[in-house]
Amino acid sequence: MLAVPTIVNKTLHETEEKNSIIEFNGVTKKYGQAIAVDNISFSIKEGEFLSLLGPSGCGKTTTLRMIGGFELPSHGSIKIDGKEAGKLPPNHRPVNTVFQNYALFPHLSIYDNIAFGLKQKKISKEQIKNDTNEMIEIMGLQQHIDKYPRQLSGGQQQRVALARALINKPRVLLLDEPLGALDLKLRKKMQFELKKLHEQFKITFIYVTHDQEEALMMSDRIAVMNQGKIEQIDTPQRIYNNPSTLFVSDFIGETNVIDVELLQDQDKKEVLKEFPELKIENKKLVIRPEHLTVSKNRLQSNRIYLEAKMKKIHFVGSKRVIEFTSGSQEIIVNLPDEEILDQFSENIYLSAKSSLVRIL
Repeated sequence: MLAVPTIVNKTLHETEEKNSIIEFNGVTKKYGQAIAVDNISFSIKEGEFLSLLGPSGCGKTTTLRMIGGFELPSHGSIKIDGKEAGKLPPNHRPVNTVFQNYALFPHLSIYDNIAFGLKQKKISKEQIKNDTNEMIEIMGLQQHIDKYPRQLSGGQQQRVALARALINKPRVLLLDEPLGALDLKLRKKMQFELKKLHEQFKITFIYVTHDQEEALMMSDRIAVMNQGKIEQIDTPQRIYNNPSTLFVSDFIGETNVIDVELLQDQDKKEVLKEFPELKIENKKLVIRPEHLTVSKNRLQSNRIYLEAKMKKIHFVGSKRVIEFTSGSQEIIVNLPDEEILDQFSENIYLSAKSSLVRIL
C-alpha cells in the first residue's frame, strides 16, 4: 500500500484560507493540430505544494512551462498573483524553475552558481555574500563551494539547483521532474528534503512527476492529468481512496476493477443490496487490493462478497500479493506476510467493506 502521510491534512488546512496565486481559465495549448493541454481551469493556493501527475505526454510539463512563461497558451488565460500573465517573459514573472537536468553553469563554482541570480539584480556585494552563505548552509554545501558541478554527485547538484532557485525568493517554485535522474535511495531522501524546504520557505511549489508514490508522499493536492485534461484535483487521501474516474483509480496505486455484469447471481444480489444505484449493468466496482480480506464464509453484513479461487501467492517483503480468479476476472489481494492462507480451500470468499468500494 502506498504511504500517504497524515501531515498532508495539516498542511492543506493551513493553505485553505489563503488566496489563489495561480489561476487557469479555459487554457488550451496546441502545437499545430496536436492538443497538448485541453481547456483546463483550476487554481493553486499560495503556499501549497501541488503536484501535476500523469503519464508521459499527458500535458503536465506543458502546463508547468506555461506558468513559467516558456510557453504561451493558444486559448484561455493564466493569472499569477491576480494579474494577467499574458505574454510576460519568464524573467518578469515571480517564478523560478528547477529542471530535471539541473541546468547548472559548468564554468562557475558552486558558490557562483548559487549567487548568480543575486548578482543579476545588482544588489550590494555584502548582501550577496550573506544571502549566498546562508543558502549554502541551509543546503549543507559548505564543503563544496569551490568545486564545479561536474565534481558533485547527482544529489549534491540537485541541492545546488534548488539553492540557486530559492535564493531569489520567488513566489512560486516550478519543479520539472527534478528527481528523475537520481537513484531510488537518493530519490527517497530528496523527497523528504524537498518537503522540508517547502515547509521552511513557505512558498508555492508546483511539481511535475509521473511517480504516483512521490506525488502522494509530498503533495498538499494532486492534479491527475490524462490526454491534456485534468481528471481529478484533490488531496492525496481523496485521490487514493475516492478516485473520480477509472483512469485515476488505475493510475494511482494498485486497484481491482470488477465488472458488475460478470459477477455470479448471488454475489450480484449482494452488491445490488449494498448499492441500489447499480441498476445499469455496465457499472464497475473499484476495490484496492489491501481493502480485500479472505474468509471461508460470508461472516458479516455491510460487506461485498465475491466467491473466488486462489491462483498464486507472491512473497513481497512485508506482504503477500495473492492472485485470485472470480468467474472470468482476475483479482489481486494484498495481505500481511504473517497471515496464513494454507487453511483455505480452493473455493473461498473475498470481501470488502461497502464504504471502501467505489462505483465508477
